[in-house]
Amino acid sequence: SMDELLERDFQSITHPDDLERDVLMASAVMDRSIDQYNMEKRYIRKDGEIVWVMLFVRRLEATAHLPARFVSVVEDITERKQAESQIKALASTLEVKVAERTRQLREVVRAGQRRNDELTLITDMSRLLAASTDVGEAGQVVTRYLPRIFPQAEGTLYLEGRRQGQFERQVYW
Repeated sequence: SMDELLERDFQSITHPDDLERDVLMASAVMDRSIDQYNMEKRYIRKDGEIVWVMLFVRRLEATAHLPARFVSVVEDITERKQAESQIKALASTLEVKVAERTRQLREVVRAGQRRNDELTLITDMSRLLAASTDVGEAGQVVTRYLPRIFPQAEGTLYLEGRRQGQFERQVYW
């Protein structure tokens, strides 16, 4: 209530994390280092709820009829601070999702590039195999290309020998 607020000073309702800065600014106005200040700060309601405010404080000098005094304007900005907090959380979530999607896209691009490289190698190998004049040349083509197409695998090329059903080892990689 108004009566309860008039019995309190600003220090008793200011959030502890904001108190030191507010006291320093108020002291600077009192000793005339500055004429005014404004700041975002938190007040604590009687029920413990936090209220964000924009505080504007100005010193009015004494006149012939009035002593020096302070004018304070307090604007409740709780909704704005909550919206800012939600925006920050959404932005953070979005950044994480964008980073993950970027990583996934890079993997897809790398996989596509590997597939493209493999198809190029297979095409080149097929062309050279078709142009081979004998089994020896074909074996050289196979041993040159298959290790590049299947870098994690070893292999052996067998061809059917002179007798049906009997295979002879031609090349190994």
